[in-house]
Amino acid sequence: SALLAEFVQQRRACRGLSAAISAPISLFQHQVDTAARVLADPVMRYLFADEVGLGKTIEAGIVIRQLVSEDEGAAVLVLCPDSLLGQWKSELRDLLGLEAALQSPQLTVAPHESVRDLAASHREVLAHYDLVVVDEAHNLLPHLGAGSDLEAQFRRIDGFIALSATPMRGDLETFRRLLALVDPIAFGGTDSQSFRARIDERE
Repeated sequence: SALLAEFVQQRRACRGLSAAISAPISLFQHQVDTAARVLADPVMRYLFADEVGLGKTIEAGIVIRQLVSEDEGAAVLVLCPDSLLGQWKSELRDLLGLEAALQSPQLTVAPHESVRDLAASHREVLAHYDLVVVDEAHNLLPHLGAGSDLEAQFRRIDGFIALSATPMRGDLETFRRLLALVDPIAFGGTDSQSFRARIDERE
């Protein structure tokens, strides 16, 4: 009974996420809560905009771990700046226990600039992935081209998580395009002038 009580308490603490309870890392509650909210949402499109150091990579990693552990056929793509490739691979491998997934087609980590080559290899290449995670997402936009077919592909994929600690410190046009990627219904048809008006109203 003591074992059962401990197990129930752990399941409650991790919001029922087997990926969180089995990950070889100490997690903060806000990280578990964020991952649980994303995984419970039928529309899995989010912008993680926490400050630097609050664990955006770990939050996205728990979502990735849950997907690949539940479904051996799930495919996940992580796009990040070239300078962060090693960090992403090491955290997914060492902190989240995803070494086997990294060594298979199930989990791919690639630099931002490779996205054009991916698109050239197949017309709807992003549709192959159940989840696309983009770190420093505001820096991906120059590789897409405003109004391009590739940008449209990002708006159509089912699972999309963008990470950016500074989404509003750049110009408003970058922020508008980033939000249009994450939520094409609410922001896809917004032009620069109307977007600025919406920002002013929120402030």
